[in-house]
Amino acid sequence: MALAYTSVAIRTAFGAMRTFMGSQSHDERPPLFRTWGQLYAAVLIFLFLIIVLLYLFTIAFDEVSA
Repeated sequence: MALAYTSVAIRTAFGAMRTFMGSQSHDERPPLFRTWGQLYAAVLIFLFLIIVLLYLFTIAFDEVSA
């Protein structure tokens, strides 16, 4: 009996996801950039810079090695 309820819940969730995904246009442009690839590249560069800055702060303010 529990398997039947789980199956219904999964089908309902996937149906809702298909409805949501189908309502979006594939030609939609991202904000501030011309393509989604440029947006993803900007996010990766931003994350890389944050990691580098945190690393530099760790080196600068490390009390154990000083």
